[in-house]
Amino acid sequence: LADAIGNVSRLAPPAFMASLKSLYVITVLVLPLLWLLLCLAIWCLPMRPRRLVGLLRAAEVIYAWSMLDVMVVILASSLFELNQFAQYTMGDECDSINVLLQEYHEFGDLMPGQPDCFGVEPQLELGFWWLGLATLLATSAGAFVTQAAVVACAEHQARERLETLRTTLSMGVHG
Repeated sequence: LADAIGNVSRLAPPAFMASLKSLYVITVLVLPLLWLLLCLAIWCLPMRPRRLVGLLRAAEVIYAWSMLDVMVVILASSLFELNQFAQYTMGDECDSINVLLQEYHEFGDLMPGQPDCFGVEPQLELGFWWLGLATLLATSAGAFVTQAAVVACAEHQARERLETLRTTLSMGVHG
């Protein structure tokens, strides 16, 4: 898909199309992978709370800019609307041919489905479903890891406050 971006418009300057391609690769490939690596580090590496908070903030910012899940939804929804868009684009250009196809069944019977002059039947292939499943699993796992890190940070802060309170109270009793 990234290679196709450069060929979308012949009117746009090549530098602009290259920047769009770069933005696409960064937001759909690089940032989601970086987010998963950060989530893995948050989950697996022992670290001090300050470092955990820093990595957690970085992971949240990177996830906010990664758009693999958005791309999956847009791909699926746009394919379901493609035939309607194509019919709208054609307008009434096919009306006379469609009347002939319905009157002369021998021609209409040669066509799959409803006999029409023009139509588009997009299909989501296996690679899309694998990508969708991987996106769903990665998003779920990342959400779990970041939520667990937020809970761990909150528990650490609560322990620190409790320890400070105990220290203050013990100084007041002994002082």
